[in-house]
Amino acid sequence: MRGERELEAAVRHLAAGLAGGLNLDGALASAAAAAPPSLRDPLARVVATHSLGTPLPAALALLAPHCPAAELDLVARSLALGLRCGGSLPRLLTGVALVLAQRRQMRSAAAARSTEARLTAVMLAALPLLLALYLAWVDPAYLQPLWQMPAGRLALGAAGLFWGAGAALTWRLLRLPELR
Repeated sequence: MRGERELEAAVRHLAAGLAGGLNLDGALASAAAAAPPSLRDPLARVVATHSLGTPLPAALALLAPHCPAAELDLVARSLALGLRCGGSLPRLLTGVALVLAQRRQMRSAAAARSTEARLTAVMLAALPLLLALYLAWVDPAYLQPLWQMPAGRLALGAAGLFWGAGAALTWRLLRLPELR
């Protein structure tokens, strides 16, 4: 997704700045300066808005057009919780960056598996047709009973019906939202 890697890098940089002794405003400014071009200006606006007194989670909302909503929400809520409850903010942010990386990797793996499943479904759906074409080419007499005898036509019709139902069911299963 757009902005995932950039947000992850910015959170890591923010954690490193805090661990290096910078205050939150300084670490935010440092993260903004080191951010990739697509996130540099939005992060600079976050820094400016936060320095004018806007709470940090609200200021982070300015990143919404540039980052995935779920990831940005995770960062904003984690920062709000860390600021409210105390504790090691660098450690918290390092953990958030790790979670962001793991979520991105899991989405990538799920997309790869989904693509693999679709390709397998296409191959399995095409296999009976390709086999019939191959047999008709190699030995045309082999398939003659399917066309000439009533029982053969009935078997061919039933096979076509079951093949179509299986292909339709497989296609529908592959179109489930959690596989996209």
